[in-house]
Amino acid sequence: MRFTVDSIAEIGKSLAAKREKRDDAAGDKQEIITCTLKLTELQITREHVDQLCGALMGARLWGDDGIPVVHCEIALTNPGRVEFTGHIGGKEARLPLMQAQVRDIVVTPCAMAALMACTLRWEARGDEVEDITDVLGRLCNIEGAFSDGQQLGLFDVPLADGITSMEIRDADGNVVVRKERRAA
Repeated sequence: MRFTVDSIAEIGKSLAAKREKRDDAAGDKQEIITCTLKLTELQITREHVDQLCGALMGARLWGDDGIPVVHCEIALTNPGRVEFTGHIGGKEARLPLMQAQVRDIVVTPCAMAALMACTLRWEARGDEVEDITDVLGRLCNIEGAFSDGQQLGLFDVPLADGITSMEIRDADGNVVVRKERRAA
């Protein structure tokens, strides 16, 4: 799965930065800073939804008129499952990201497209934490690529392979289908 976006999204009002210690290749402790940032209302196409979700057990998300007939939630627990490489921001403040982990994906079908919300997590390099403060809580440009490093859609593989659950809801919000990962 790989798709590119050049769209806008609402950036979270806060950026979480956490200092962590990890072992490097030599076995020494290395201090790193990991950042977490929420994105909401990122408009993606129906084709992007197909790539994220694969075949939704034969259910259709949109009717013939382009109006959504169901809503779905996708929760990913495997942090390396989906990555984003690109940048967030505009001319005055721009945050480049390389292989940021994408978590907590929620796709909401809307007319002719879908809105995606997610959380990005990455290792900070340099002073980029300070560079992003100008865009927090604002509507910003998102340009880059989402990928999972595989050729399959996320629902073409078993749920136990990183997806905790999936729901398909009708227009009234009632759960039509729910698929969950089985405990090992």
